[in-house]
Amino acid sequence: MSFLDKDMAMEAVELAEPTISGLLERHGTRRDFHLIVSRRTGDAFEIVYEFSFGHDDEACDSKYKPIAEAKSAISARTGKDTRVVQLLHPEELEVGDVTYWGSVIQGDIIVAGSGVQAFFDETIAKVVMAIIIGLIEKKRGLLEQNAKVQGKPYYM
Repeated sequence: MSFLDKDMAMEAVELAEPTISGLLERHGTRRDFHLIVSRRTGDAFEIVYEFSFGHDDEACDSKYKPIAEAKSAISARTGKDTRVVQLLHPEELEVGDVTYWGSVIQGDIIVAGSGVQAFFDETIAKVVMAIIIGLIEKKRGLLEQNAKVQGKPYYM
């Protein structure tokens, strides 16, 4: 069972929110953005948490959400960040794939975003991923510490 759950994903996005909002405000070409945190399940993905930033819910739902989902699908299928697939391994693209990048994958965790330039979509995804990995390490460390206190061996 993965350490990542909806509460952890929500906390990661909440912690990243000042950075994301600041980036959108200062450098984004648009102010609306959709973010998806998901778990890879074979060649597909399962959404753990998603969140829209900005004021235009219609744009996020009708335009940016499907693109973020499509980026997640590429990462789930290939096991690679979409930038890597788009720029270095276009042979892994399939007919109908989006031509934008902006998702990252680490292990079975995928974070994808859409709404601004591809490099900022990826930047935001990386920020959220880094926080998730930190939260996972904290949780794993606490479980290990509790096992030691109880005099039990710790197994992941």
